[in-house]
Amino acid sequence: MGLMQLLAAGEVTPGITAAEYSQRRATLASLMPANSFAVIPGAGAQYMVGLIPHPFRQDADFRYLTGVLQKNLIAVFESSCRGSCLPSCMKHR
Repeated sequence: MGLMQLLAAGEVTPGITAAEYSQRRATLASLMPANSFAVIPGAGAQYMVGLIPHPFRQDADFRYLTGVLQKNLIAVFESSCRGSCLPSCMKHR
């Protein structure tokens, strides 16, 4: 069973809709000073020893605001986008 079969209409992740993620970002933007940015790094790969990876777990703040589970991303939020704008996500090393 694929992930898409677990999602109801409008959900980005199981149980959480796109509207809820937008509301979370709007709440963050409302708490930020005018003309400011918030930079939230996602988690990167972690290794036990050498090339043996730990199971990946996304940073809680990054996942709470974006729902994105991909590794090595940074989300940039603008205070002027009261939740209506999508965050800019870019890959970091």
